[in-house]
Parts: sequence; C-alpha cells; structure tokens
Amino acid sequence: MPISREHGLCFIHIPKTGGSSIESALGMKRPGCFWNPADQSRHGVTPQHWTLAQLRAEIPDLPRFTLFTMVRNPFDRLVSEYHHVREINRPAPFHCIDFDSFVALALRMPEKRRRPFFDAHLEPQYRFIRRGLLPWRRPAVHVLRFEQIQDGFDWLRHRTGCELVFPHELKSSRPRDYRGYYRKPETRRRVEAFYARDLREFGYAL
Repeated sequence: MPISREHGLCFIHIPKTGGSSIESALGMKRPGCFWNPADQSRHGVTPQHWTLAQLRAEIPDLPRFTLFTMVRNPFDRLVSEYHHVREINRPAPFHCIDFDSFVALALRMPEKRRRPFFDAHLEPQYRFIRRGLLPWRRPAVHVLRFEQIQDGFDWLRHRTGCELVFPHELKSSRPRDYRGYYRKPETRRRVEAFYARDLREFGYAL
C-alpha cells in the first residue's frame, strides 16, 4: 500500500492520475502494493487503490501521517482508462469497442461489479478521500493536480527534503487532447452525470 514511513506520508492513490511515478519516487512500489488475493477479498481492489477509509481500517497509526492525493480531469482520466483497457486486453467487449460504447457500458455497470472489475479505475475521485464517519481528526488531504504535476513534485521534494526522481512511467501514444473523444453529446452527458461531484468539487469541466 502507498505508505512512506520514512517521510511520514500516505499517498491515497486514485488510479489514472500519474500516481505510479509518485510511488516509485517515494519507494512505495513494493509487491504488497499490488495484487494480493487476501487483500482484494477484504476491500474488492488492490491495496494500491484503497480509499482513505479502507487505509484507516488497515493502518492503526494512519493519523500520524501527512495525507495527500492527486486528482485529474475526469474527462481526461476516462480517456486514459479506455486506452489502458485496450492495451491490457481486458475481457470482451471492453478491449475492442469504440470510446462511446465503452463509456455507455462501463459507467452503467453496478458498482459492486464495476469496482473490482476495473480495480477502482473508474470510481469517482471524491470517494477516495471522503472521511465519512472516521473517528479521528486530521488536516484535510493535500490535493495535487495532474494538470500541474510539476508543482506536485516540487511540493513532495519540499515536504521530504529530498531530491526525488519521478520517472515518466507508462507513457501513452494516444493523442494528448482528450476533448476530441467527446464529440457525441450523449457521451458527454453520461460522463457529466457519473462524475458530477468530481467536476464540482475539484473545479473541472470539458
């Protein structure tokens, strides 16, 4: 799971936001961060993608850590996930359909099926950091932005006092402008409805 005891940091890793580079730089990419049947059976996804509430349930001393995360424009993040699904040959039909069909099928899946099937890659970002009824007080989660990723790296260097190296991992060959994927109004409406709270709370738009 994305914990750095050396630096007193807990990274709430929202999938498809550039988090793998952060985990590498902070030494968080241990085998236990990834697929483990026992951990998956407890929370439905790999420890790498546990929410704040799930991390609190597993780490008794979590309140002593500085909590941070990185968010990304939901429209861009969904395009990134679409290409990820195609690259890893996710079971049919998801790896062989166009983007509009992917959005229509994936976003209407029931959460209990969607969340483990995509390993939380499609879940709204606010859910990863909401507190709910957690019985402890901490400063708000420090939110970094994918769109200003260099600022996030600089914050981490300042916070740790180390000249961290952030590898450029998992580069994609897809076009950089995600807006071209949203030519159909119905696709835009589906995404706006599914990620309405993300768009509102984090200040994003198409």
